[in-house]
Amino acid sequence: EYSNAIAYFKESAKRYSKAKYMPNLMLHTAIALKKTKDEDGAQQFFQALIAKYPNSAEAKKAEKFLK
Repeated sequence: EYSNAIAYFKESAKRYSKAKYMPNLMLHTAIALKKTKDEDGAQQFFQALIAKYPNSAEAKKAEKFLK
């Protein structure tokens, strides 16, 4: 059900762009994209997460996924 999850994650991001859970949401969106073989989309989300929230725990996890 990763495709459904991605749609919900993206909708939540649009509605609540300033939510405190945004780094977590971005990380899980990237992971779901990776699971659906959308490597380019996943990489974009990982990079955006790192750029926007560089000091977050989620950014550290995103860096590991990009390696």
